[in-house]
Amino acid sequence: MPLSPQNLKNGQEQHEYYRAPKRMGKPGPKLCQYDYRYHDGELFSCVAPTLEEARKRRDVWVQAKIDKPTPLTELDRFFA
Repeated sequence: MPLSPQNLKNGQEQHEYYRAPKRMGKPGPKLCQYDYRYHDGELFSCVAPTLEEARKRRDVWVQAKIDKPTPLTELDRFFA
């Protein structure tokens, strides 16, 4: 079944392994297509050699989202 990121709910992940196209008569490498929908609804997608590598990339992306300061709202500016 092909991946369908639009059906992912927040906090869900999906992955699928596939073989890259042949190059110069040799089979391409086996790769993992990975999708993860964060709790705020934003989608993370990547292609990596393994599922473990894809999850490491996801963890770096999530940590960057957590560390990123959120913009102030108009009320926050008013009371600052």
